[in-house]
Amino acid sequence: MRKDLWSAWPSREALSRESRRRVESQARAAANRGVRFALLCFLVWVSHALNPHAGPARVIGGLVLLSLAIAALRRFFRVTREHHLRSAVPCMAALLLSGAGAWGLGWHLLSSVVWCLAAVIALERLPLGWGAAAAVLGLGAYFTTDRDNWIATLGTCGGLFMAGLVMRLDAEARGAAHRLLIEERSSQAARAESAALAERARIAREIHDVLAHSLSAQLVHLEAARIQLEQGADRGQIMDRVVAARAMAREGLEETRQALSALRGDMAPVAEALAELAAREGTVLRVEGEARPVAAEAGQTLRRVAQEAVTNVRKHAPGARPRLRLVYGPETIELEVRNGPGRQAWGERAARSGSGGRFVTGATHAVEDFTGTGPGGTDDADRRGEGDGYFEASARGEPTGRVEGAAGREKATAGKTGGAAGAVRARSAGGRGDGAGAEGGVGTGEMAAESVGGADLAGTGSGYGVRGMRERAELLGGTLSAGPPGDGEEGFVVRLKVPA
Repeated sequence: MRKDLWSAWPSREALSRESRRRVESQARAAANRGVRFALLCFLVWVSHALNPHAGPARVIGGLVLLSLAIAALRRFFRVTREHHLRSAVPCMAALLLSGAGAWGLGWHLLSSVVWCLAAVIALERLPLGWGAAAAVLGLGAYFTTDRDNWIATLGTCGGLFMAGLVMRLDAEARGAAHRLLIEERSSQAARAESAALAERARIAREIHDVLAHSLSAQLVHLEAARIQLEQGADRGQIMDRVVAARAMAREGLEETRQALSALRGDMAPVAEALAELAAREGTVLRVEGEARPVAAEAGQTLRRVAQEAVTNVRKHAPGARPRLRLVYGPETIELEVRNGPGRQAWGERAARSGSGGRFVTGATHAVEDFTGTGPGGTDDADRRGEGDGYFEASARGEPTGRVEGAAGREKATAGKTGGAAGAVRARSAGGRGDGAGAEGGVGTGEMAAESVGGADLAGTGSGYGVRGMRERAELLGGTLSAGPPGDGEEGFVVRLKVPA
C-alpha cells in the first residue's frame, strides 16, 4: 500500500473531466445542464410538497440555504481541480452546514440530498483521508435523521460510500487514459518532427554528395583550362578541358536525377551503380562474394560513400588511382576504396631524394623517370647540363601533358661538385614543377599541384566528407574507418561495413 494513499490527491486530469468534455458535443452539454436544472426544480418542489405548512420565512430560508449549497458546490469543484485543500475543506463544511440548516427548517428531503451528495463528491475529489472523514460526517448525519428503518438506511449509507469510491476510481481511470492520449499525441508529434528532420538531413547529405562529386570534377577541368590559357596552350587542349567540364556537368545532372530516384526508393543495384562509377573514373571494381539485393538505405549509403571517397581522392591525391572493392559477406557488406599517393607526393619524394624522379600515373601505373644531368656526368649531354624525358598522363591516365628536361641554366661553381639546374616542366592538366641540380650532377623534379586543382581543390567542399560518410554508416548500424592503409603501403583507404 502506498504511504501517501490517504493524503494523495486524484490527478488533475481526473478532476478536470477534460476527457469527458472533449467527447461531449455542445448540444449534449446543453442538454445535461437542462437536466440538472430540472432535477433541482423537482427537488425544491418535492421538498415544499412534503412540508405544506411551512410559512414564507421557512421557504425563503430554504431557498437561501439551497443557494448557499449550490455556491459552495461550485466553489468546491473549482478549488479541487487546483488541489487547494485549504479552500476545499471550508467549501465542504459549508455544504454540510447548509444541509443541517435545511433540516432545521423542515426541508428534510433537501438536507438528505445535500448530505449524501457531499459524501459522494468528497470521496471522489478530496484526498482519501479527508474525503472519508467528510463522507462519514455527511452519511452519519443522514443516518441519524432517518432511523425508522435503520437497516435500510445503513445499507443506503454503505452503498453511497462505495459509489463515491467507485466514482473516484473511474475518474482516475479516465484521467490516466486522457494523460496517455496526450502523451501519445506528443510522441506522435515528436516522431513526425524527428522524421522530418531526418529526411531533411538525408536530402542535405544527398545534395552535398552530388555537388561534391560533380562540381569538384568540373573544377578540375575548368582550372586546367584557366592555367592553360595563362600559359598560352593550344586552343585544342583548352577546348578539351571545356568539353570535359561540360561532360562532368551532364554527369552531375544525371547524378541529381539518380539521387531524386533514390529518395523515392527507385535505385539501381549496388554492384551496377559502383561499376558505373568505376567506369566514369577510369578505374576498376572488384566484387567478391555472391551479389544479392540490399535494402534501399544500405545501397544508397554504399553508393554515396564510394562517390565521396573517389571525390576525396581527386581532391586530396590528384593523379592517384582509386581502387574499389565490394565484398558480400554472410551478414554484412563491405566496401573498400583504396588509393596510392598522388603525383604531388611522388614529385616531392623525388625532390627530397636528390637522385631523380619516379612517377606512377593514376590509371595505368606506367612508371616514367625524369632526370637532368650536369657536369660531372660521363658524356657530352651530361657536361652540357642537358637531359630530356617524356611523360604524358591526365588525372584519369589519359595522355594530355608532358615533362621535359631542359638545358642547365647555371654553370657549376668552382670548388663545388654541383650540377647545372635542370628545369622540369610538368604539364599534366596544367601543373608545373621545377628541377634543381644536386651533388653529382643529377637533376631532380619537384611537382607542385601536378593535377590541376590539386592544391586548390583540397580546400574546396564543406569539410564534412568523412564525417558525413561516418554518419551514414552509423545510421544503419555500420562502421566506417578512414586513414592510411597500415599494411606498409602508402596512400589512403576508406572501409565501410554495413549490415546486409
